[in-house]
Amino acid sequence: VGINRADPRFWQEYDWFQQRFFQEQPVEAGFFDLNRYYPPARIRQ
Repeated sequence: VGINRADPRFWQEYDWFQQRFFQEQPVEAGFFDLNRYYPPARIRQ
């Protein structure tokens, strides 16, 4: 189960993962590259 990046909750989820990564791996942590997601997210209608 995942979250579509077109979902309004996406950034809240992204921030949670990013903060957790920095807490658990402070030396190795970096930013997740969101440009690697393909194909572009679309909202289903």
